[in-house]
Parts: sequence; structure tokens; C-alpha cells
Amino acid sequence: MKVVVGLGNVGSKYDGTRHNIGFQVLDEWAKGYNLAFKRNTSLEGDVLRAQIGGTVVLFLKPLTYMNESGRALQKCLHFYKSDPSDVLVITDDIALPVGTLRFRTEGSSGGHNGLKDIERHLKTASYARLRVGVGDRKAGALTDHVLGRFTAEELNVLGPVVQKSIEFAEEWLDGKLGETTWHAS
Repeated sequence: MKVVVGLGNVGSKYDGTRHNIGFQVLDEWAKGYNLAFKRNTSLEGDVLRAQIGGTVVLFLKPLTYMNESGRALQKCLHFYKSDPSDVLVITDDIALPVGTLRFRTEGSSGGHNGLKDIERHLKTASYARLRVGVGDRKAGALTDHVLGRFTAEELNVLGPVVQKSIEFAEEWLDGKLGETTWHAS
């Protein structure tokens, strides 16, 4: 079983924020297959199990805050007897401009607290990650930037970015995606 984790923060006040782009990608992906997430408090996440192509996939949106995402993922991997090599994490990245995606099969957290927590709980950095650019802050606090909403101009490219994220994730499921960077035109 493959596990696809979208990172974000739970609660309506975080909907549409830069930090919740992982949740947004999973929500759009599920919507495209007319599927819905269900709350699973023992796994500390909203989960959805589906067959995509020939692969059984568990989608996970942790109920923990972003900085504690590893705990929910670790519980899912333990319960379903999956391995970190079967994981794809979809997350925001302030080092990438809005409209940019970067896929890697492994790597560092790059300072991202959600990824740091995943690495701490899994005791490895050997899992795939799809980083969705949310732009770097021009001024002010990092927290204000990632918990802020996209500008109208940024929203114009967000739709294609979310769709390309889903395409990349499905290619990963099929074993057809190598390390790559993509920019919306």
C-alpha cells in the first residue's frame, strides 16, 4: 500500500492558507474521483483508502498541527504495515516561487518543521516528497506568510499547480516519476 500525506493545519481558519496546500491537493484529488475523507481519531488523521490505477493508496491529512505531522504518519505506517519508501509527502515550500513544484525521492527537511517531525518519527529522510512553491515572504514574520492566503495573482496559477501536483503523484504511484522541477507557464 502506498501512503500519500498532505501536510496542513486542521481547522477552517487555515483553509486556503499557504501552509495548507498539501491538504488542498489531496482534497482536489479525492474530489476528482468522487471520494471523501473520513475522520480516524486512532490514526490522528482524516483518511481515505482508494484504488488509483492498480495501486491501493491511503490518503492522509494529519489531524495534528503541521509541526507534529510525523506522529500521525507513523501511526498509519505501523497500522497498515507500510514502509517509509511507500510514502509521498505533499507540502508547501517557501524556497520555491508560487507556480513551482519539486519532486524528490529523498532528501532533507530543508528547515520545514512538518518534514523535520516526519523524519524524527520515521527515523529516516528516505521518503518521497513533492514540494509546492508558496513563495518567500517579502518582509515580516515567516508564520504570517505561511499562514497567510494567496494573492489574487497567485491564485491564477494555483489551479494548474494543484492539477500538476495530482499528475505527479499519480506518476509516482505508477513508478514513472523521477526527480524533477516544474514551473507553471
